[in-house]
Amino acid sequence: MTELSADVVIGDFTTSTPGRQVSAPFVVSWPYLNFQICGGDYEYKTCLNVVVNGRVVRTETGRATERLHAATFDLTDWLGQDAYLELIDEADGEWGYVRVGDIVLSSTPSVSTAKTPVYREALRPQLHFTARQWAMHRLNPVEREEGWLNDLNGLVFHDGEYHLFAQRWNKCWIHAVSNDLVHWTELEPAFFEESLGSGVQSGSCVVDVDNTSGLAGPGEGPAMVAFWSRNDNRSQCVSYSLDRGRTWTHYAGNPIMDLPERDPMVFRDHRREQWVMVLYGDDRYHLLRSDDLLHWESLDSSISDS
Repeated sequence: MTELSADVVIGDFTTSTPGRQVSAPFVVSWPYLNFQICGGDYEYKTCLNVVVNGRVVRTETGRATERLHAATFDLTDWLGQDAYLELIDEADGEWGYVRVGDIVLSSTPSVSTAKTPVYREALRPQLHFTARQWAMHRLNPVEREEGWLNDLNGLVFHDGEYHLFAQRWNKCWIHAVSNDLVHWTELEPAFFEESLGSGVQSGSCVVDVDNTSGLAGPGEGPAMVAFWSRNDNRSQCVSYSLDRGRTWTHYAGNPIMDLPERDPMVFRDHRREQWVMVLYGDDRYHLLRSDDLLHWESLDSSISDS
């Protein structure tokens, strides 16, 4: 067994010291990495990561406890490869810290780990779309954690692919593609909230074929444009992709509107050559129009929810 580090602390209970600490590179010579951890339960924000070939392959948070507890990463798939550890603290407040210690490579796990091929788990429905875990392998994930799935955010067809988006409880938009609406390939999340706690709630997505938004430059696009609401239930925002939904950018002019409440649904009105948004707020569904997807005006019409 090889000890990689002694106890490392970033921040404390009263004063946050945000940052990123990186270990010396090491070879994954044993299948398990055992360690102790405590602190905030902010996914990818107060955590210990294992990085291989520039990609986070395993991550664990402090699970909102101040007492160090045992945890294990199964690194079998990366035996013999170079890796390093990242200790991340990008949060503040009461749980704005993470502590780790007793980090040891071992032939045996200190905590039992279940190794099952993704989408072949015994209790996973096989005829429904279900979200996967990428780097955080937890049983029974809860809100905001990898593996959680709630509101669908719409379905669009672009360049031979159907794109399905869904919520991970206002943390990010889950993203999957299909060419037949039956077999789906889940991509990594399309985009996350802009900052910790700001939220990225439900909404909709359109393909701006005619580049009415101007988001696509010469030879680019068309842009896929996603509309969503921050946690304040007033800030209506946009994210967009110029490469078939593989990478996304938060629009620099966010929010595009300050209007209650949430879940903007956008579609193209071809007869009038305009975009239309249905936005819920103040117990009504409000109708708005736009020529460019970025600037909106009320149609002075609304529908009561009763």
